[in-house]
Amino acid sequence: MWTRRALVAADRGFLVALEVALRWAALPPGLREMLADQQVTARLAGWDGRGAAAEVVCVGDAPVAVYVSRDDGDDRDLVQLDVLPAHQSRGLCTWLLRGEQRLVAARGGAARLRVARDNDRARALYTRLGWVPVDDDGTSLYVAMCWRSDP
Repeated sequence: MWTRRALVAADRGFLVALEVALRWAALPPGLREMLADQQVTARLAGWDGRGAAAEVVCVGDAPVAVYVSRDDGDDRDLVQLDVLPAHQSRGLCTWLLRGEQRLVAARGGAARLRVARDNDRARALYTRLGWVPVDDDGTSLYVAMCWRSDP
């Protein structure tokens, strides 16, 4: 159903469209694409600077999500997971996260991520899959979460 492949330069248009769909859709045309393009430039530089591996998830040949992760010894950091709205709530994130959990379990490490505090759907998904908040004092815009195979 879904396939994963490395992000390539030709995916920039998809990343801009994804950014618009998720974060800038309410802005006027032109402005939203400009801001999304700037955000994509910053994200790409950030991923490269952190040694992260960026992948595109496709249905057939059509990209529908971006998944970025980084190795940290036996541990993994989930840097970004964004899915086009039309493909949300179809099991894609569960599929990706279960794969991440299998990888981390084989290493005996932990997986970490940060999720926006107001993203209730994502937080509920992570909790359902066994991720737990860590060091959450309730004041940050983001909640750090961790998953371990040996709780």
